[in-house]
Amino acid sequence: NVIGRLAGGRRPEQAIVVVTHWDAGALSEPLPEGGGLEDAGSLAVLLSVAEMSGRWRSAGRRPDRSIVFVAEAAGSLSHRGIDQFIEASGIRPANIVAVVCLEQLGGPDSDLLVVDGNRSSLYKEVTSLDSTARAITPGGHRYGHAAFLELRVPAITLTRPALPEPDGTIPPLSMAALRRDAELTFRMIWDLADRAELPRLIEPELEAPPSTPVAPPPAPAPTPAERSGAPPDPLAP
Repeated sequence: NVIGRLAGGRRPEQAIVVVTHWDAGALSEPLPEGGGLEDAGSLAVLLSVAEMSGRWRSAGRRPDRSIVFVAEAAGSLSHRGIDQFIEASGIRPANIVAVVCLEQLGGPDSDLLVVDGNRSSLYKEVTSLDSTARAITPGGHRYGHAAFLELRVPAITLTRPALPEPDGTIPPLSMAALRRDAELTFRMIWDLADRAELPRLIEPELEAPPSTPVAPPPAPAPTPAERSGAPPDPLAP
């Protein structure tokens, strides 16, 4: 992992964490380009946000909370680099205010997708900056933010994957989309770093268990007249 930290001024022990993976898995069969293109767009966004944050700090602007930038190794190996970061970073999970993971950003003509957006109030932060963003569920894929959610830390993954052309080829990344994604990420993490209100988890709604059918009450016992078949006496008590 490659980690950078911009120390906060008022609450330096609390952190906003921004993560993307820079490799193709390390232990997998190397690709001709070394796997660097797999998440190159997201890494460019991370580096741009870190650079802009450094410029603000040099100009005298300091966030209230710390901002931690993580270029993760072993991303395609179930994000082992994130597990190592959690174990060795020295940051207690209780002090991680929010996590924003970046994956496959920069796709042209694609909407910004927020993975597990329904699990925390971070989705509202994204849609306040991009009203076209959509929340999705992770399906069978394990995204980098999952390990933080398991620790009950508000966490999402932002992704804007390039959609294949009709012939199956993948179009090149869009510089305009990468610029939008970098600006959104920058504004979001600085707002989270300075705001007094903390993001919160949203517990998934559980389906109510099926109700047990109630048996109808037993029918009343027949009267002697009903048993004999005689018509009932209207004057009988």
